[in-house]
Amino acid sequence: YATYASKFTSLPSRYLVFTPNDSDNDNVVKNILKTKTCSNLVLTDGYTFKSPLAFTATASSYSRTMSNEWGTLCLPFTIDLGNSDVECYAITAVSDKELTLSEYATNIEAGTPVIIRKKDASQNEITIRGIANSPVCTQPTSPQTSDANLFGVFEQQNLLNTASQNYYFIANNMFYNAARETSVAPYRAFFTLNTTNINSPQWQPSQSFSINTSEHSITSAKSITDAIADNLTIKAIHTPAGTKINRLTKGINIVTLSNGRTMKITIK
Repeated sequence: YATYASKFTSLPSRYLVFTPNDSDNDNVVKNILKTKTCSNLVLTDGYTFKSPLAFTATASSYSRTMSNEWGTLCLPFTIDLGNSDVECYAITAVSDKELTLSEYATNIEAGTPVIIRKKDASQNEITIRGIANSPVCTQPTSPQTSDANLFGVFEQQNLLNTASQNYYFIANNMFYNAARETSVAPYRAFFTLNTTNINSPQWQPSQSFSINTSEHSITSAKSITDAIADNLTIKAIHTPAGTKINRLTKGINIVTLSNGRTMKITIK
């Protein structure tokens, strides 16, 4: 074995063992030593990430050229929202031609696929930073069952619709149907929709979806069920300052659901 770390520019070589035949097109960890820790994990965009074991990164980061305002993201480390150049969103509703998104108020756990929006639309370079001593996972997390299932990838994946399921990728700030085979690059995400809907026999998946980020305006605590799926429960409620509270109150509430997603709910 030869030690090699060109794709992990700040990762001490003692933590990585590579074979001499490894492709330069991969961020590949061949062997994790007993410490299971690296000092600084720096991922290169477009290159596959693979590791046989989960480990801890004292520091971690990832950069990308992103010309559009909206994109998708899935990283193997926990994203520090306060120190990253993007806002992160989950899909909370699907209409005929529009996705409704809700912004995450807490850090994004390793492997979680999200839709992202640049904090500064004038900048084409974004950097995502991980929390200190972040866990690093080996695979993206599985999506929760919903109308639109968001999947993340650590390596390139080809999408093509099937008879039962439609695949959607983002381009030019919209999501498009993969009627033709389309490649999704590493550290991105896509979502799927079933081709049929038992509650609406005439429903057909749209060829494209625009993005809506309107906040849920709730007139009473009881009507929160209008904003979340019936099969979800509230696990925690916080104020915008991060203080945990026992019930929904007037103003802005940060609500964590049983599927791990976070919603910003406004009670008037």
